[in-house]
Amino acid sequence: MLEISAQTSLPAMRRLAAHPEITVALFRTTLKPAASTNDDALLDQLVTDLGNEKFAVREAAFRRLDELGERAVVGLRARLANISDAEPRARVMRLLAKHDPTTPTAEVIREARALEILEQINTPEARALLKDLSAGTPSARRTQAAAEALRRMEQ
Repeated sequence: MLEISAQTSLPAMRRLAAHPEITVALFRTTLKPAASTNDDALLDQLVTDLGNEKFAVREAAFRRLDELGERAVVGLRARLANISDAEPRARVMRLLAKHDPTTPTAEVIREARALEILEQINTPEARALLKDLSAGTPSARRTQAAAEALRRMEQ
């Protein structure tokens, strides 16, 4: 399946790279620096609520953490070792699997290809966008990939 996807995506990637001004402008509207949740008290409360005896409270906390998505990943990973109850631990692990998957999702692949195209374009505008993206949350996948692309461009 990935082979078919690569066969269709490579020509599209070449077309995007052939039009750097339009592509960088498009990516600037769709790619944003990764943000984190710096509110430890909020994450502490939501993780605590995942173990609440009331189903509605557990579900509300899970939905809120799901809305935070990638922004909560670092905080959830840090709290995972301290969660001893099975249900809250399973919920946190589901959130981590969704928002920080070990197997790349279609969205992760699209993002990686967009960063690759910016690297290929290698114009001042493309480098500026990569620099903006590399200034996101340091532990975020997008931030690290943008920083790696910039390092390769400098070599």
